[in-house]
Amino acid sequence: MQDRFFKAGEPKVLEALSMNKNLKSSLVEEFLKDEELGVNVAKGKELTRELFELFKANKIGLALNESLTLEMQEELLSLNDEEVSYALALNNSIDEKIINELLKESSRDIQSAIYENSSTPVEILESAYKNNQNYAELAKNENTPVEILYQLQLDSRYERFVKTNPGFGKHIQEENIGW
Repeated sequence: MQDRFFKAGEPKVLEALSMNKNLKSSLVEEFLKDEELGVNVAKGKELTRELFELFKANKIGLALNESLTLEMQEELLSLNDEEVSYALALNNSIDEKIINELLKESSRDIQSAIYENSSTPVEILESAYKNNQNYAELAKNENTPVEILYQLQLDSRYERFVKTNPGFGKHIQEENIGW
């Protein structure tokens, strides 16, 4: 079936097929010939060391892949490429060790992505709350402690982010209190 969809060549179908985690190996190489579709494959396919090596040309997609091992994350971080680092900061399965390394970088975009990332440990989020530049990202992060979210909702600039935060909504439902 995948072969038929691929041969049809319909752009939307190819895009959807490129995001299939169970994409046939024979089609993986075909998709890697196209930069955009190759990123989708690198992002979504369950990684082995062999696939990691094969996908290295698609570093951004690879950095977004949630099946990266710590070793693979370290290898990507060692490239010292800001776009790759930013993609790693967006990855919801990023290791805490990599988060700490990324926070040492001076890029505000990378720091923002980390503070908005739901895999960022609570201790890091609590520390980030000391700097009001981080409030918007913290208000969006479902992992931000509810005590901080209550404080952020008092500021009209962040109120909407807090009210649409899944973690805060869950807390409100569990506590059965109103807004």
